[in-house]
Formats: sequence, C-alpha cells, structure tokens
Amino acid sequence: MKKIVNSTKCLFLIALFTLPPLLAEAQLQQPNCFPDPDSLGCTPIEELTATITPPGYPECEIEVTYEFGVCQGVLQIANVSFSSVPAGICEDFILDLIDTFFNGTELQLERFLTDLYFGALDQIADMLFQEALDEAIANNSLSLLYCDSGLNTFTVGFYAGSCASFCVGRNDVGEFAIDLVSCGPTCCSLNKTYCIDAATGETVVEESVEQVNPGECLATPLPQCAAGSFFQSPCFEICETE
Repeated sequence: MKKIVNSTKCLFLIALFTLPPLLAEAQLQQPNCFPDPDSLGCTPIEELTATITPPGYPECEIEVTYEFGVCQGVLQIANVSFSSVPAGICEDFILDLIDTFFNGTELQLERFLTDLYFGALDQIADMLFQEALDEAIANNSLSLLYCDSGLNTFTVGFYAGSCASFCVGRNDVGEFAIDLVSCGPTCCSLNKTYCIDAATGETVVEESVEQVNPGECLATPLPQCAAGSFFQSPCFEICETE
C-alpha cells in the first residue's frame, strides 16, 4: 500500500531544504567526558564514521561520526553525531521526526530521539564486537572471548553528557543532521560488555551505566544550538540509573 503523506509536512520539508546549510557553521559536541588520552595505556583519539539504521526504518541509512580511542583494553567512544540523514531513503524517518517535534508530546519526542540514539550505540558496539569476533576466529583465539575464561571481556564505553538536547539542522551538503548539545556539565558512560558462552556459542551482552561526573537533569537551562538549527528538543536524561 502506498503511503499518503500529509502535504503540509511535505511543503515544510521542501522549505527546510531550501534554507542555507547553517548547521555546519558550528560543531556541537557533548562535554569533554572522554578519559584523558594521555593516560597510561590509552591510544590517541581519532574520528570515525559508521552507517546505522534507525529502529523501525530499515530502508534508512544514516552516517554517524564519533570519536574513538582505547584505554587499557576498553574501547571508548564519545561525541556521537548523526551527520548525514539523506532525504531520499530516509523520507519516512524525516517526516516522522518533524511530525513528532510539532505534533507529538514531549514523552513521544523523547522516545523517538533516544530510540535513535541508543539504536546507534547498539549498532556501533555490535559492529566493533563483530570485528573482534571475526579476528579471534581467524586467529584461532576465540577462547579469549569466553565468559568464564578469566580474561578481560570485550567492552565498549560510550561517554556522553548525562543530560542532553537534540539539535536538528543541515550539514554542509544540504542533508539533515542531528547533533547533541549538553545541558550542563554532567557526564556518564554507557557500557556494553560482550563475551561468548563457551557451552552454547551464544553472545552474552551486559549493560551498565557509570556516572563520571554526577548531576541532575531537572530544571536544567536549555543550551544553545548552532546558528540556523531548525528545531531543538528539551533536555532529556541520557544515562538514567536504577
């Protein structure tokens, strides 16, 4: 069945893409929550890219940029940015994003944006673990990843502002871009630890949250997006703890 799209949203989408690409004027980043790269056992930080698919939008491929480093065997990632959201294959995603911003409740908007964010983190972490798994199999060293081996398991830590606002604009080639700007100085780390069950061969994943610089996300002033951003979300809790 062909999807019938609201004509008002289509006109708004066209209007957005006729505006100049102003988001590129300033690079928004989360606070500098990264562990000190000069610490013992840490590699230099580098910027990498990955392609992710937003949950619920299998045809949409979004380019994500992030900073990457390794400290004492732990893969560490920060400043995740959705740098390229192409209008063609991501039309449904973009229209739903606009509709949720202007017609949805704050809770619906929070769920939409945090689903996108956490979906990206999961896919990046899974991709990195798959690379490590393929290398272990190729080198006949899969036992190093066994859960009961007593060795270090494979861990990816995502460092972010504990409380963040999503800014929506365009990149320098006219595509949609979604970035995060911190609401305050608090930081946290979302950790995913992988290992292989030796008996079943299945991958076991454990998740945890560490408050690097604890703080509340209540009544936090809304930070400023880059000049020319189309719209901005309220401040949402990124690293909620039990």
